[in-house]
Parts: sequence; structure tokens; C-alpha cells
Amino acid sequence: MAKDFREVKEIEAKHYVQKYGDYAFRNYLREDKKDLKESGLQSLITALQALYKLNGYPAKYIIIEGRY
Repeated sequence: MAKDFREVKEIEAKHYVQKYGDYAFRNYLREDKKDLKESGLQSLITALQALYKLNGYPAKYIIIEGRY
């Protein structure tokens, strides 16, 4: 199921990003664990930004759940 990124909820984003402790999430633009994000959505945004830097395509839609 493709979903407009503006419609992604925090609970959905948390399933797809790396968590550190109870209240910190990975910043995919930086390897330093001192610069973590406070929410899963913020972390997911950095992951999408890192992908954009890698391939040059913006993420307007993301796959939240695939069903075959």
C-alpha cells in the first residue's frame, strides 16, 4: 500500500527506523549517535533524505505495508 508521506503516522514510522533506548531514534544522515532524533517520523525523514542524496529521487509516497 503506497501512502502519501504527509499521511504517515508516528506509530507507523516507528516500525521502520532504528530505535536507541526509549525515546531516541537514528539520524540516518549522521553516523554519530550523539545526534539522534526524538521521534520515529523525524528519523524516517532523515532516512528518506539519505536515499535522496544517494539516488536523487524525492520520496512523495512510501510503502507502509505490502500485500501479495
